[in-house]
Amino acid sequence: LSVAVCGAMLLPAMLSWASLVVLPRDRIPIEVSGYGRAVKEERVGQWFADNAAVGETIYVMCASASAYAHADAGPPYPYLWFDNVHSVPGAMELLAAMLAADDRPTYVAEFQRAGSCDWSGRADESIQRYYRPFAVIDGVRILKVIEQDDHVAVVFSVFANRVR
Repeated sequence: LSVAVCGAMLLPAMLSWASLVVLPRDRIPIEVSGYGRAVKEERVGQWFADNAAVGETIYVMCASASAYAHADAGPPYPYLWFDNVHSVPGAMELLAAMLAADDRPTYVAEFQRAGSCDWSGRADESIQRYYRPFAVIDGVRILKVIEQDDHVAVVFSVFANRVR
């Protein structure tokens, strides 16, 4: 009798576990937690780990800190979560300064847009000035820092249009 009772108690857990076993790996976090961002964080991090050249860095915009672990990369900015960016005095200014610095991150993964992270608009100004769209990984826009050659091409293009 006790074996039957134990079996009856374990049956729901075993059925639940069995339903996860047959799922594709990228669906398990969503089914378990209802949090689809975890899959995106993994894919963006893996993309960076697989494609980054030596010395290249990535900033994950205002959230999704686990992407750094998947990328095997350290964050270039100390405030990894949206709430910290808004609640720590000077955090927004530091974010805008980092994105405009000479050693700014090579890539920015826009899990959130700059305007939602820094309400002053300074981070967005830095993004507009120093970055260009580069890729989209599982719906997350990846920006890449504009290289010196890119600046020359843009200036030449603007100049060429004015001459006509």
